[in-house]
Amino acid sequence: MTCVYVGGTTVWPNYQAMGDHTEGVVVYYDPEVLSYKELLDFFFKQHNPWSNCSSRRQYMSGAWWHNDKQRDALKEKVAALETNKKGQQTVKTFLGPVTKLYRAEEYHQKYYSKNGEGGLDAFASAQL
Repeated sequence: MTCVYVGGTTVWPNYQAMGDHTEGVVVYYDPEVLSYKELLDFFFKQHNPWSNCSSRRQYMSGAWWHNDKQRDALKEKVAALETNKKGQQTVKTFLGPVTKLYRAEEYHQKYYSKNGEGGLDAFASAQL
C-alpha cells in the first residue's frame, strides 16, 4: 500500500495544504491471488458505507477506479449493497475515477508499522 492524496485539483498537495484532495491508499494486489471483487468486499466491510465518514473532504470515505472494469465492479457492489437494504439506504461512500494521485509524505507511509502499532498493513495482510 502507498498513502496518497487523491481526487482533487490542487497541484502537489501536502498534509499542511491538501486543498480539495482526500487522504487515501493505493492497494497493490495480485489478481491471480485476490480478485478485485474480493478486494471490494474487504473495503466495504472495513467502514460504514451508509454514513458520511466526515464532513471534511480530507477524511471522507471514497473508492476510485482506474478503468471501466473496476468502475463496473464497484458500481455493481454498491448496487448489491443498496438492494440488500431494500432501497431504504443509499451508499454514501464517494465513487469516482482516479485522475491524479500524489504520493503522501514519507512519514505517512507505513505509519502504524513504523510506530509499533501494526495497523492496516498487518490487519490487511491477515484479513486478505
